[in-house]
Amino acid sequence: MIYLDLIFNLTLLVAISVVSGFIEKHFSSRGNSGKATQGVLFGLAAVVGMMRPLQFVHGLIFDGRSMMISLCSLFFGPVAGIIATIPTVAYRIFLGGFGTLTGVSVILSSLTIGLIVHYRMRPDERPPEAKVLFLFGMIVHLVMLLMMFTLPWQDAIEVVKSLGLPILLLYPLATILVGKILSDQIVAFRSREALQESESLFRSLFENHSAIKMIVEPETGTIVDANKSAENYYGWPRETIRQ
Repeated sequence: MIYLDLIFNLTLLVAISVVSGFIEKHFSSRGNSGKATQGVLFGLAAVVGMMRPLQFVHGLIFDGRSMMISLCSLFFGPVAGIIATIPTVAYRIFLGGFGTLTGVSVILSSLTIGLIVHYRMRPDERPPEAKVLFLFGMIVHLVMLLMMFTLPWQDAIEVVKSLGLPILLLYPLATILVGKILSDQIVAFRSREALQESESLFRSLFENHSAIKMIVEPETGTIVDANKSAENYYGWPRETIRQ
């Protein structure tokens, strides 16, 4: 069952990472609006994941919320992480059961670890490598297993014996997969931003330079573009110079 549960939550996480990339393209996560949108996205995904959990016993459920909250916090920081955490905690409390305290503890620990690593690594400047993501996923889910000891002792031991190994084998690997998707998206968008800034700087220097500047096609000698100084010097509009 835990394998089917992981596949469902992993599929959801991959879909969320794709949507996250679309959001990043239109609302940069460097701004608060972009971070808030990412938080809403990951929070809703965590809630959806809890709608189809692995139910160990009545009131004690396992799903992908630890990955969603920790990765959201790691990549997008406190604004996104806290916004994602609020509906996740609220829905876990709404579900109730004797594992409610444990479930909320897992959410808060995932948020905390994600934020600590976010401030230590600054993934928007240096996206984490696969081995770092694996270690990150391992720590998040080791702490999750430790949180099981907020349950009665016998229940905690039973959970760790039954689910400890598959959780530590599969959830960190899922963290690598989704983390790499998010990392690659960040690298691509930051590269595009840098290219756009470079093009804007070149255009500004070319257009506003006091010297005559023209771009000439080397093979044909055709003037591709000319700046304002060239227009003023020759007394022709730019369209005429280009011909």
